[in-house]
Amino acid sequence: MALQSLLTTEWRYPPKCPSQAHKSHRSPLYDFTRYPLEIFHPVLRGLLTYVIPYALGSFFPAAYLLRPHQYDWAAWVVPVSAVGIIAIAYWIWAQGLRRYSSVAG
Repeated sequence: MALQSLLTTEWRYPPKCPSQAHKSHRSPLYDFTRYPLEIFHPVLRGLLTYVIPYALGSFFPAAYLLRPHQYDWAAWVVPVSAVGIIAIAYWIWAQGLRRYSSVAG
């Protein structure tokens, strides 16, 4: 239930006042990207790293640039993970293409 409320977006509801209009088109998940991963509970850190790989795309590359001695492993883990995620996405896409059949023929 908590994960569902985290992933729902605010854009379905109109803003309460014009000053909130800039916030109306973003997901609440966006707020997690504004803070360092280290401030969150370990369970939430694991969720943001392994289930929703936000940390691989934003936190770890930035952390490596700011503190390379502490995140030296990110120089190779992030690119390898990206290649792995792309390979999985391509495999899923190829499976869908094999099973696709057109309505017209």
